[in-house]
Amino acid sequence: MDNYRRFLTGLAVSACLLLPALLQAKTGIRCYVPQAPEIDLGGFKRLAVQNFSGAGSDDIKTGKFLTSRLIYYLTHSGLKIPTSQSRDSFVKTPVKTYIKLDSGCAFQVLDRVRLYQEFSRQWSDLSTLEPELAIEIGEIFDIECIIYGSCKVASKRNKNLNTHSDYGKGGQVVSYQAWCFINEVALTVTFCLVDARTGEKINEKTLNRFAKEEVCDDENRYLIPINQMVEKLADSAARELAEFIYPRFEIEDFELEDLKITGHREEIKAAFGAIENGEPDKALTVFEQLRASFPDHPALLYNLGVLCEITGQIELACRYYARAIAEKDKRKYREALARCEKRVDFSHFYNNDD
Repeated sequence: MDNYRRFLTGLAVSACLLLPALLQAKTGIRCYVPQAPEIDLGGFKRLAVQNFSGAGSDDIKTGKFLTSRLIYYLTHSGLKIPTSQSRDSFVKTPVKTYIKLDSGCAFQVLDRVRLYQEFSRQWSDLSTLEPELAIEIGEIFDIECIIYGSCKVASKRNKNLNTHSDYGKGGQVVSYQAWCFINEVALTVTFCLVDARTGEKINEKTLNRFAKEEVCDDENRYLIPINQMVEKLADSAARELAEFIYPRFEIEDFELEDLKITGHREEIKAAFGAIENGEPDKALTVFEQLRASFPDHPALLYNLGVLCEITGQIELACRYYARAIAEKDKRKYREALARCEKRVDFSHFYNNDD
């Protein structure tokens, strides 16, 4: 019966999947919130990207192309809200986010031409970067992180005389031979991130990509050229490298505290009703008005923290959680503060802070 009531409640939700504990006066919110990126840059926003190096001419050409695509994804992709729906066993309402994403770029990337013109002699071996040089680059251009790496391309062309079968007149199976042409490409990319303030390497990754195309004489299509295959692999690698340092949205559940304040039952009821209707901003306004009269109420402070966190006001959420702990030391409050503090370093991805 309880599951059925949850199912009916979930169907009424439009903006976020809300799971109220119906037999108690508590409300839970399930929505998408940003999580830390796979490679944590510690809040760095200003980057320099050097052309990826290579041993041969094809490697160098591919490295330049990959670098241009990486810069594009770093400055244009940003944080994306997932479009997938919740797989909750009872409620099929899509899970959404309350965070309003800024349309600005998450990263500021230094023009690599300027970097080359200034340091082409000192940085002749692009496959490595000395700490002293990294610090000097950081100081001159006021950047926090340097990205560089290398590419290695391997390709080959083959052709085989293959026997094919088809149905001829009268439904008889007819065998014939046809030349089949094969292009194979392998790409290895090494990706390094260096702290431009200390010269220390933050992280290093290696990506391997492989593609194969085959076309036979009896097929009505053309064989994709090797250079196009290489560019497609390089573009894929650049996108993945950018995704390593972008935060990602994941579904998370938040539970608000039961709130009882004498003489303010209707305001509190309206606030929780707004939450259930997918309007946390309205609830936030009501709770902030109550805080003016009850500045030390721990449950109120905690609920303010939750609503600020899910709407992207991370630093303010941390302050509310800390105030709640000061008034009442609860494990839930401490866990919320620890979770929120981890989000501070990458909150600029959706707040576009300077």
